[in-house]
Amino acid sequence: MKDWKACERRVAAILGGRRVPVSGRQRGDAPDILHPRLSVEVKSRSKLPAWIEEGMRRAESSSTDGRVPVCVLRQDRRPYEEAVGLRGDHSDVVQADGRKERMIEAMAKNLAGYRKALDRIRADRDLSGEAKSRMTSEVYAKAREEHRRIVEDGRDRAAKSYETAARRVFGLSLPGGAPGAERAAAQSSYRDAMFRVAGIDDGEELNKRLSGMAAATGDRLLQKAILWRGGLELGDGSVVEAVASSEPEIGRSWESLVAAGDELHAAGSDPFTAGMHAPPRPEDMPADSPASEATEAG
Repeated sequence: MKDWKACERRVAAILGGRRVPVSGRQRGDAPDILHPRLSVEVKSRSKLPAWIEEGMRRAESSSTDGRVPVCVLRQDRRPYEEAVGLRGDHSDVVQADGRKERMIEAMAKNLAGYRKALDRIRADRDLSGEAKSRMTSEVYAKAREEHRRIVEDGRDRAAKSYETAARRVFGLSLPGGAPGAERAAAQSSYRDAMFRVAGIDDGEELNKRLSGMAAATGDRLLQKAILWRGGLELGDGSVVEAVASSEPEIGRSWESLVAAGDELHAAGSDPFTAGMHAPPRPEDMPADSPASEATEAG
């Protein structure tokens, strides 16, 4: 297999898309990767130029408070509109969509395999009725267990994604080598900011009393505390808009957190756990089958 083909498949898996075979790309009218929201072209080389890697490293090392690292490439005397960005503002959202799509695809594949196995058992004339009943029960139990595994794996991934997004929004933005005293002082200031907003239950009052002051003084910890209280605990969109207008980086991080929260909610909702692509119990499986009792209880 060619390295560039493997690269395209890997990128497609990360983004939640599907690689388009070369035979399906006619005269450049199809992207390398088919995706519902993106048009993706992949270029793979044995080694990237050192100056590109250095630009990417600097963008990533200077990224704090949930800021998205972006490295822009531009050729001299070319229009700025033609510059190329190596990072995207909505990478977290795209990855969340990709994880959900892969989860659904895995469940659908499991269901299809289950149905084919049942068809083979039922069509086998050499099997006795008792053997068919036993094998049907085993196939059902196996498919249900696989479905449960896929759902639990999706929940775990969604939970980790949400935790990461929450840290980007509400975490302290201190360099990794910051002195302990500096870190302790920042944590104390953060706790104080959280305490100051804890007793405010009205979003309008929260914006009036604190958002203006936080924006005017550039107090990012207070802004994060306001967002925690108003956006996360009170669910007030006006507070989110106020904070995002004064600190766009925090606003973009909040969008990623919302996407991760939606993914986490979907992973634990009924369509994923009980309805969507869940293997149904075979009508011809005995009600007193051990597999039936075990799977229905689980």
